[in-house]
Amino acid sequence: MMGEKLVSFTRDEFADYAIECFKLSKDTSKYGKEVMMYSLLTLLKLWHPYIPFVTEALNTIITGQQESKEKKAKSKKEE
Repeated sequence: MMGEKLVSFTRDEFADYAIECFKLSKDTSKYGKEVMMYSLLTLLKLWHPYIPFVTEALNTIITGQQESKEKKAKSKKEE
């Protein structure tokens, strides 16, 4: 049930409306890029219970940071 609502919101509200509005106003928008980045990262957090490997990979690509679990694992190996 919640997964279906998340799919609907992501497709109908975020992709169809928010991204398209951002495309049209990105040259004049002061905080548009920051709002879109925040929205996308929040959506990834909401999607994480359903598709964890995909959201972790996308988060790494978007933010350029590795997950904290990977950092902890690497530090333990070095010790």
